[in-house]
Amino acid sequence: MQEKELKELIGNIKNRKTESTHIEIKSAKEGCPEKLYDTFSSFSNTSGGIILAAEIAEMDSTSKPCFYSGKGKSKGAYIRVGDADLPMTEYEIYSYDSFKYKTEDELRISPRIDESIFNQIQLDGFFAKAVSLKPNLMNIDKKPFER
Repeated sequence: MQEKELKELIGNIKNRKTESTHIEIKSAKEGCPEKLYDTFSSFSNTSGGIILAAEIAEMDSTSKPCFYSGKGKSKGAYIRVGDADLPMTEYEIYSYDSFKYKTEDELRISPRIDESIFNQIQLDGFFAKAVSLKPNLMNIDKKPFER
């Protein structure tokens, strides 16, 4: 970022009297701001932004979530919403990890489920209805669902 662009940005912030989704003002009069890591994380996990004169790029999706290791992933990962750095929810963190590790929960077999809990008549009815709506489902292997 050039000096002219930075001065223009500061002027816009002064006029609006607010920060934005992509701009954060931090005071460093008393050393490094405490909440700096939150903003780094939130900018990295959303669409990037500018802190003071530091420009933060958005991370690649496969590297997210960005988090402060001193707090750990569940307490140190943030997203930017408006002019706020908000802690990521467990679901948001899980979504990034699922994308990264190509988790397909709907295809994962759970060893804790015993097939005796399934009602074969209801399963047959479910498959019949599904096939009537989407005929290509007729080609799936039903053996894992049959007793």
